[in-house]
Amino acid sequence: MGDYDRTRALADGRVLIDGVDPVYMQMNPEEMFFRAMRSVDFDIYKIFLDMGYPDPFVQLVALNVIQMLWDRGETNGYAQHLTRTPYPHTPRHTVLLLGAVGDHQVS
Repeated sequence: MGDYDRTRALADGRVLIDGVDPVYMQMNPEEMFFRAMRSVDFDIYKIFLDMGYPDPFVQLVALNVIQMLWDRGETNGYAQHLTRTPYPHTPRHTVLLLGAVGDHQVS
């Protein structure tokens, strides 16, 4: 999980889960979604995903929509406002974005 104010108390032990000894893995959202579909670390999550959305295509669409919504809140989601449609009282900028293979794993 990410380091967020909503989950930090669980990760640092201030809030306990009765009968559970959780193991937390810090990762960025891109890695979470990547693992959700491909990693044994998320078997429990997959069980619930299958129960709610049994069609694999619907699962893929749902996870992509979630990712698109998340990306809007990430810094790169605002790149359009740096160049094409800047926010009020903000000058336009020139931006150089460099993509790379495996870029989803860079934090």
